[in-house]
Amino acid sequence: MDSVSRARQFLAKKASKLALSVVPLAALALVPSARASATFDVGTCTVDLAFASGSCSTSQYSATGGNPNLNWIQMTGKGSVNVVNSSAGFIDFLASGGGSGSIVAGVVPVSWDFQVNAMSTVNWTISFEIFANNGSGSYTQSGYLSSGGEVKGASEINVPSGGVTGWKMSLNTNAVNPYVVTIPSGSTLDLNSPAPEPSTILLTSLGGVALLLRRRKKKV
Repeated sequence: MDSVSRARQFLAKKASKLALSVVPLAALALVPSARASATFDVGTCTVDLAFASGSCSTSQYSATGGNPNLNWIQMTGKGSVNVVNSSAGFIDFLASGGGSGSIVAGVVPVSWDFQVNAMSTVNWTISFEIFANNGSGSYTQSGYLSSGGEVKGASEINVPSGGVTGWKMSLNTNAVNPYVVTIPSGSTLDLNSPAPEPSTILLTSLGGVALLLRRRKKKV
């Protein structure tokens, strides 16, 4: 092996080690703080219904979410309507809880992903609300499914500075024919859910470069 080939091999080894060390360091930089300045209580979830049966629950998915000053709360549930005498049936999933600590003014991301199994039109409304000492912030959206399917989306709530006192989120559905609505684990209604950031994409790219360099090293 001549001197030029040895130099190329040396540089390839150094580049591979550098890329592999950058990935874990970048990952550490992206990990959110384990301590938020304010906290949502897990709270409770209830179901209000007519000609139907169902249940729901709430849980904390993470100590921090899209807004690192708050934790991440999820709602899951399932209900089915058996309409009688051509009367409209409905299922309302209602979750709420308290809060503690203070935050600065900013935005709190929200998202929703649920499924409806139906043969006719089902109307739906999702709602999120955050309460603070200096005011509140909310987001509401309505729509319908003509024959069942998945409803998925995301938005943000503007919140004022001050002490966090509570939160609410709900999913209301109704139809004149039988239907089933599911908010499954892994989909859910989410309060303070994180959104993908450009830095996450960069981290993925760095990982790909590291793997490519390792493969080239083995071939030398």
